[in-house]
Amino acid sequence: MSKVQFIPKGAPLYAGSQIMTDSTKGTKDSLFTRLSLYRGIYSRVARQLGIDPSYVSRVARGERRSGKVETALLKEMKKIEKAAG
Repeated sequence: MSKVQFIPKGAPLYAGSQIMTDSTKGTKDSLFTRLSLYRGIYSRVARQLGIDPSYVSRVARGERRSGKVETALLKEMKKIEKAAG
């Protein structure tokens, strides 16, 4: 089992090759907020179309093709982006 390492407040956080500090915290927070808006998108699209969420997920990953699912996903994504501003 690995140990949990706590990062002191104000210490730089590493995200890929970018260092995030308090000055970039607003950007990081807005990205997390935007990501949280996408939570449940597969379920919402599946409910709209009356299909299983796992099928929506497979279409989104490119494992399956469905014009109806792709269109519904794009529509839902546009609504999310509009709400995010």
